[in-house]
Amino acid sequence: MAIRLTTDADIDAFIVRIIDDANHHGRTVNMIIQPLSDEVRKYLDLRYDTVYVYTREGNMGRACWVTIKGKRYAFSYNHTDQNITLRLKNMRGTVQFSFDNNSTAADIVREVANL
Repeated sequence: MAIRLTTDADIDAFIVRIIDDANHHGRTVNMIIQPLSDEVRKYLDLRYDTVYVYTREGNMGRACWVTIKGKRYAFSYNHTDQNITLRLKNMRGTVQFSFDNNSTAADIVREVANL
């Protein structure tokens, strides 16, 4: 199940929680989460676009789905490769890009602009 984040405040709270979790369990991605979120949000218009977060047993997860300009993308943490994977459509979709703390600002700008 997923819940929709409908305001900037909802997204901010989600990102803060994700960064906090990453500081403990995902140190290979903890520094890239905020810049990645900031760049995606430049293209996000919550009047038309959507952000959904996975939930299990009432608890909010870390994976999210973002629809921008009618296209749906999934962001999730890849435990094997220790990165944030951006996929087209869903968690099993085609990998568009993988981000970690070694990703540059230019990488983020380029890849998000391609959404």
